[in-house]
Amino acid sequence: MAETARKIVNHSNIRKQTTTQIDLLDVQKKKFKRRERLAVCVSLGWAALLGCVTISSSIHVNTAQSDLQAVTTQVTKLNSKNSNIRQEISELSSRSRLMGIAKKDGLSLNEQNTRNVTK
Repeated sequence: MAETARKIVNHSNIRKQTTTQIDLLDVQKKKFKRRERLAVCVSLGWAALLGCVTISSSIHVNTAQSDLQAVTTQVTKLNSKNSNIRQEISELSSRSRLMGIAKKDGLSLNEQNTRNVTK
């Protein structure tokens, strides 16, 4: 019986120690919870800021690509026009055409007095 009483007393002492340890753990957990909440809030804010910056830069890149594509299209059109005009100049200044116009107006070409000059 004495042993049973000792076991009960020891058991109650263990319970007291355990509850005080649990209370200390709860206090530490609360401190960590506050710090963790702050860390999570800061991390979420940082992630949201980076997301906004990423979206904004993506929009700017897409706008720049659109502008570049429009300018490239204009350059291609102008190059095509220039090529067509050069071809037309070449056709209008061909030797056979000039000879036909000269004959129509009664002119003749003296080959001995002709000199070709190249740039």
